[in-house]
Amino acid sequence: MTTSKKAVSSTNNSTVTISAPKIEKAWSDLVVISTTGEQEAIRAVLNLGKEMKASQLSIRDIQKAIKQTGLESPFVKVSHVEGIPTMCAMQKVAGFSSLSLAKQLSTAVAAYKLQGAGIGEQLPSVEAIEKANAKERQIKAQKAKATTPKAPKANATQADTLASILAFITALDFSTIEEGSKEETLIVEIQATLEGKMLNA
Repeated sequence: MTTSKKAVSSTNNSTVTISAPKIEKAWSDLVVISTTGEQEAIRAVLNLGKEMKASQLSIRDIQKAIKQTGLESPFVKVSHVEGIPTMCAMQKVAGFSSLSLAKQLSTAVAAYKLQGAGIGEQLPSVEAIEKANAKERQIKAQKAKATTPKAPKANATQADTLASILAFITALDFSTIEEGSKEETLIVEIQATLEGKMLNA
């Protein structure tokens, strides 16, 4: 018995409607629970990850199902969804489960995007994951720089600027920022956006 399915309309300009009630419920619970406390929100994200795995739907379809609910979480964005399975798998990594929700999400999403699925969670510690992420960022930045044509200069300048901004933010001392605060969430969002833009640069 399947828990999720796709229903496609028969019109020429058909749009795909994703029917995934368990994922939609897990997301709805997350939206409500995420306002009650950090640990509750983490458990809700992990529950969503479990339902994602059981559904066997693609990340894109899961994101569509979540968007169809019309509900938004103040802490977990639809763009984070691709990294949630990695976050679930990383719970066994030393020191990972003690991180804030924002840090767990940012680390997992970065590992998924930079290292690929199923790789980051095999590393022994959070420090090892962060080093691997930083190394992959550097490699990708160098490749982007090397493959960027010299003319027009605007493209190279944009890539350099993105790399400089990301390097500046990564080097910041976050020890004075409270875990789970709006400031930390904003910084995580900025990092994820910059990484996405650099990957597409």
